[in-house]
Amino acid sequence: MPIDAYSYCPGGTSKKIKFCCPDFLTELQEIERMLEGQQHAACLRHVEGLLQKHPDRACLLGTCCMLLRLSGREDDFRTTTATFLSKHPDNPVALAESALQAMVEKKPREAAALVHRAIAASDKEFMGRVYMAMDVAAEALVADGEMVAGRALLQLQRAINPSDDQALQRLLSLNRSPAVPLLLKEDSPMRECPQDAPWKAEFDEAMAPLAMGAWLTAAQRLTALTEQAGDAPAVWHNLAVLRGWLGDTAEAIEAWRKFASLEGKGEDAVEATAMAMLLEEDSLGDFGDVCTLALTVSDADSLHEKLASSDRTHSTPIDPQAHAGSEGPPPRSGFLLLDRVIDKLGDRVALEAIPEITAQMFLFGKETDRPARLEVFGVAADDLPATKAALAELAGDALGEVEKEEVVGRVSASRELLERNWWLPEGSTPENVERLLDEHLQEALLQRWPALPLGLFEGRSPGEAAGDSSCHLRLQAAIFVLESFVEQTGQTFDFNQLRAKLGLPELGPIDPAEMPLQQLPAVRLDRVAVEKLDDNLLMAGFGRAAALQVTGAMRIFGEEIIRRPSLEDSPHRPGLFLLLSRAAENGAQALEYLDQGRKATAATGQPCGPWDLQELLQRFQLRDGEGAGRLIEHIQTAHGSDQEVMRGLMGLLMEMGVIRPDGTPAASFQPAPEDDGGLILPGGGGESGKLWTPDGDRPADSEGGIWTPD
Repeated sequence: MPIDAYSYCPGGTSKKIKFCCPDFLTELQEIERMLEGQQHAACLRHVEGLLQKHPDRACLLGTCCMLLRLSGREDDFRTTTATFLSKHPDNPVALAESALQAMVEKKPREAAALVHRAIAASDKEFMGRVYMAMDVAAEALVADGEMVAGRALLQLQRAINPSDDQALQRLLSLNRSPAVPLLLKEDSPMRECPQDAPWKAEFDEAMAPLAMGAWLTAAQRLTALTEQAGDAPAVWHNLAVLRGWLGDTAEAIEAWRKFASLEGKGEDAVEATAMAMLLEEDSLGDFGDVCTLALTVSDADSLHEKLASSDRTHSTPIDPQAHAGSEGPPPRSGFLLLDRVIDKLGDRVALEAIPEITAQMFLFGKETDRPARLEVFGVAADDLPATKAALAELAGDALGEVEKEEVVGRVSASRELLERNWWLPEGSTPENVERLLDEHLQEALLQRWPALPLGLFEGRSPGEAAGDSSCHLRLQAAIFVLESFVEQTGQTFDFNQLRAKLGLPELGPIDPAEMPLQQLPAVRLDRVAVEKLDDNLLMAGFGRAAALQVTGAMRIFGEEIIRRPSLEDSPHRPGLFLLLSRAAENGAQALEYLDQGRKATAATGQPCGPWDLQELLQRFQLRDGEGAGRLIEHIQTAHGSDQEVMRGLMGLLMEMGVIRPDGTPAASFQPAPEDDGGLILPGGGGESGKLWTPDGDRPADSEGGIWTPD
């Protein structure tokens, strides 16, 4: 629609041009024509000329900022945004452009603060640049680990523009990610003010800006209300939520702790305390340093031979692409360092006999300006002496002095207890691996963690803190934090076992008649007595659990849906089995769900090829080469004429490394582990190199070209 006197000023003044800059209408129309014609360079010259005569015009400053940003003139963009904001500090466009400038400088928290000021300054509707700044800030916050603030902005985007599919996909990805603790994905509803509170009018006034997404204004008013309302739980709860949305992490932690202190010792207090812990970088006070070493090498050939022939190392392939950005040539060889001798352990291997990987090593040859060296990664600071001693023993005089030693990251000791940095014997069956994983988890949580010193308890262990009643609230919250760590491993564990061991109250079933399902926090969904729910609430509960990837609740709600005759004909039934297969406790259960889904689909007369592809993916994840081979033959025989299924098969085989893009064989049907031994490099913080587990997450890119039943 062409700009006219009744259009809003493009400079963010919240006024129509007739009441803002009527004398400038002709110039604004000319600028609009140039922008529509993509004449950016000419338009920028024109606007810069006009600014010489009218330096304070918001419409000119806003347009100039946009054009400088699009043209990549970063220095001029920085200067102009600073000028725009200094002259118009409450202008939403000036604030949005300043937020985008902060993103250019990789300052996501500063950008988010400016975005929220822009939202608060917006009148009735959001300008396009404010929305764009929200989008950029949300993505940057998530990338920077500010999950609560980033997720909140994505939800606000969805409220403003429900057709924004990109924001929806980002939100769904966050909600489904096991890397984001469930409490941080919780949409905690705002609490209402007590009807008899003398400050109810002020409370309602403070909460009113939420309707426009003006969280900053609401938080400021609630903060002011604390002087009058004192220790009102509703005020502190809502303030904690808002501060988290705003990315004011330190203030959110303070508010959650205050709210917990007002709630006594109930579940709300425990969950609020856990929320405060999860917002801290070192949630349990158990962070330790992770180091890297560089050692000089006197004889690279000799060292290579010694490491290659040792029964405490394992050779790993070198990927030149992984070192493409590094200075100098790639390493000549790579090795994993084990804590004990590799042995033929047999199929029924004991947990304590499995070698663990303590470091990854790269041997670099001599360069023009640098001697040969051995670089060692992923060494916990506490393990440095033992690692150096092991290397000295293995390498002898082929290895020289430590050239460099530095801290490259920090890791939680509690989280490290759960890691499986194993070197498994060849021929380990999926059943044996699952047994080992279960034994490892039981030992880590019931034996080792209760004895682990934590800063949370001033250096005392959870077992010691259990004897001090003043620590019980923090101890119960710490178990929630630990539960979020376990969720990321893809395994399951009954944490009531740990609570019982520590003498803490166990969490029992929840009667939905006493606490409505809609009001129940997501972290309690897996305790609902689902047999007491009607069909609609049961389906709604499963949908909520699936959306947030609450795997325990998905299994409980899903199994109840399957049992009910009244839901046998539900059109959602096949998709239910697919979701249950992804939430299964083990590989065998996942295969059973897939088979049930296949039968449910066959009963409707629909083709079952997609289910065979899903089962094949599961077989690969189980490292069941024999079963995968049989299934591939079946797919080719039964679905060879279905081009969609065959494309899916080819895509899956390429993703699994079985065939090359040209269709030639690349490997046998026995899939290799994702990474030899599952070393997790320091500071990686992601999935790379983790040990394959039978019920682990599917590969991030495993859906390419594969039709799924849902």
